[in-house]
Amino acid sequence: MQQVLSPDPGYCLIKRGGVRLFMDCYNAAAESMESSFDSFATIPVENGGRRIAVLADIKETGKANAELHRKVGQYVLEHPIDMLFCFGESAGIIADEVRAAGTIPVYHTKDEAELEALLSENITEADVVLFKGSRGMALERFVDRIFGTWFY
Repeated sequence: MQQVLSPDPGYCLIKRGGVRLFMDCYNAAAESMESSFDSFATIPVENGGRRIAVLADIKETGKANAELHRKVGQYVLEHPIDMLFCFGESAGIIADEVRAAGTIPVYHTKDEAELEALLSENITEADVVLFKGSRGMALERFVDRIFGTWFY
């Protein structure tokens, strides 16, 4: 796959093939997650595409870690998300919260290779994909590997 120099992964919307990638990987807090979901919901989905969220840990949460990640799970359930991928230890709390509702497919892993494989197998043309997580989780590296960008 050809490597291309890409815009700032902190916050951008790019198109690779038929897939639109909404990159919001610079930082994460419960409030910024909700804001990202609000913006993500305004991106039209066409030709049978889906809204897919790829979420990673919120870092530096201290004692509020579980509560904040559960809150993010509730935000997912309040927005039009068709499939969820969670990456990292604490992101498992998000996955558990959404999985308990039983409304959308949910995947959780702490393994980089497994996440890359899951995304490669499940993202299709016409999908719109949100990548959101703390800077330390470096979600853009998965976009680079799968879509040939050069964020990381």
